[in-house]
This record gives sequence, structure tokens and C-alpha cells, in this order.
Amino acid sequence: MEALRERLRRVSRSFVLTVAAAALLGAATAHAEDQVVAEAVPSEDRPAVGQQIDVAVNIDMTNMSSPNDKLGSYTASLSWDTSVLRYKGYSGGTTSGFDSPTVNEADTASGILRFSDAYANGASGKVNVIHVTFEAVGYGQSVLDLEFSAMAAAYTFTDLLPYLTVNDGNVDVA
Repeated sequence: MEALRERLRRVSRSFVLTVAAAALLGAATAHAEDQVVAEAVPSEDRPAVGQQIDVAVNIDMTNMSSPNDKLGSYTASLSWDTSVLRYKGYSGGTTSGFDSPTVNEADTASGILRFSDAYANGASGKVNVIHVTFEAVGYGQSVLDLEFSAMAAAYTFTDLLPYLTVNDGNVDVA
């Protein structure tokens, strides 16, 4: 019985040490300040009916630590209320390497635009990935719901979704 107690103490101590080592290792490789911020920014948040607006989609890599501080790829969607906004088109982002997104316009009549891009060399800082043009067609509010299903750092291919904060835009047509 005493041998069993001693073995349990050793196993318990080993488990505690393993958990502590894992926690220390995680703390050494993760940075609490690491954050990616994506946003959908309308050129005008209170347009009149008939007015066109441009929505810039930006991904800010400023607060990511090296070597994960460069955006390598993303897959995203933007949705809106079709009774308030009508999709007119898009243009590529202004950041070199992210200026030619692959865009799926098949569901724009339902208020969904899907887009993605990848750049092997990556881009740091505030990365503009796409501009979407809308026409205000009805009174009311529309959230510009930005979502990401994938995002990775250049070179390391680190999944950036755990670090991602998304700031949706909002348009109020008066």
C-alpha cells in the first residue's frame, strides 16, 4: 500500500511538472500583446438615398510580433442588408501584393461578397485588401458584417484567427 502511495505521489508530481512546463513554454512563445485588427470602413456612414459609398477592408498587422507580423493570406466575406445597400462593384486593395483579390460575386444579390488573396512575401502594417462600392437604395441601417474563415502569416503560415479582432462597419441611410 505504501508503494502505491509513493507511486501516486510521483505520478502526481510528474503531472504537475508537465503542466507547469507546458504553461511556461506557451508563455514563452505567445505574446499577450499580439493582435490583428480587421475592419470594414465606409467612406460615408450616413449617406443619402442614391449616394455611392466605398467600403475599405483593412487588416492591421501592426501589433503582431515577428516573425508573424506579415499578412500572408486570408479568406473573407462581407455581408450587408440589401434593402439598404446595393452592391455596385469592387476594386483591389491599395497594398502591394494584396491588390488583386480573388472575388466571388455570385451571392451579391443576397448581400454576400466573398474574397481572398495571398502574397508569399507578406505585407506588414495596415494592409488594405479590397474596396467595395455600394449605392444607398433604402432608408435604414446596415451592418457591414466582415468575417474571416482563414488568415495566415507569411513565411511561418501561423494561423492568425486566434489573434483576430473584427470591427464591422455600419451605414445609416437617412
